[in-house]
Amino acid sequence: MAESRENPIILRELDHVVFRVRDPKTSLAFYQNVLGMKLANYNEAVELWQLQCGSGMIDLMPMMGDSPLPDLGKRHVDHVCIGVAGKNIHAIADYLKTRGVQVIGEPTLRNGARGQGLSIYILDPDGYILEIKQESD
Repeated sequence: MAESRENPIILRELDHVVFRVRDPKTSLAFYQNVLGMKLANYNEAVELWQLQCGSGMIDLMPMMGDSPLPDLGKRHVDHVCIGVAGKNIHAIADYLKTRGVQVIGEPTLRNGARGQGLSIYILDPDGYILEIKQESD
């Protein structure tokens, strides 16, 4: 008979997400200059840029080869949500549009880890979908 064991995994947070990008310089400019993330670390040996995103990180690595991003609906990950301070999603959407960022749709109430709040979807330079979500009501 199998021995019963208590699960030792205690989940605390999502630590980081890694995006493979076509042009690291373009992506770094977007995440740093448009979204305001700070470079926390660069690992030259594996060409890995780690950008601070609140308590977590978004890591960028060059794509291997010339692989296109799969069409929507065929991707293994649909989007990543970034929570932002405050309740100014309309001003954020306007700011992003002035920076040439494609904003998909209008601010909409969506559920997330910290409850419901207004959010928007945007595309990064490689076509990854990012949800920008304001604080919950």
